[in-house]
Amino acid sequence: MKKALSLLISCLMLVSLVSCAAGKNSKHTAKNLAGCSEQDGTDLLFYYYEKDGGGAVLDVCTGKNGSNIIQIISLEKSGEYYIDLDYELSFEGIRFDDMNFDGHPDLYLPLSAVTENLQGMAWLWNVDKEQYILSDSLSKITELRTDEGKKCIYGCDYSNGGEQRSVYTWNGSRLIRRDAD
Repeated sequence: MKKALSLLISCLMLVSLVSCAAGKNSKHTAKNLAGCSEQDGTDLLFYYYEKDGGGAVLDVCTGKNGSNIIQIISLEKSGEYYIDLDYELSFEGIRFDDMNFDGHPDLYLPLSAVTENLQGMAWLWNVDKEQYILSDSLSKITELRTDEGKKCIYGCDYSNGGEQRSVYTWNGSRLIRRDAD
């Protein structure tokens, strides 16, 4: 965790010192850097900006200043996962945990807590396609937490005045619920 935080701070300092994209894409600035990670020795930078028609865009970029866009993820204010997207919460809480334990950082974007539970959207890095793919199964787990040591995903549901915990593991590419309270 300390390594990830240190890497994030280093990336933020680097981005704020370097002028972004020198006219190639004025949307990528230190102000809208959502976070950064390292994958296969390459720095990945995540920028967000709000769209004029509503919603937001999350750009996945490489390069010292985010000049090389490798993926654009559109976040609309509609749909199954992000009908009540809270941009400030989402982009301050973005995480790069390895959620499928394949050695590559994945992408987790928390959403506003519409109910008692914090929900989010999860994308897994696909090595063959070299892009993030939305994981429906992970995105449906409330209060999602990973444990890389045990290779488990934990969830918790606080609705109905109780607390129902769940544990998930991977069986190949399928997420399996192993036990629950």
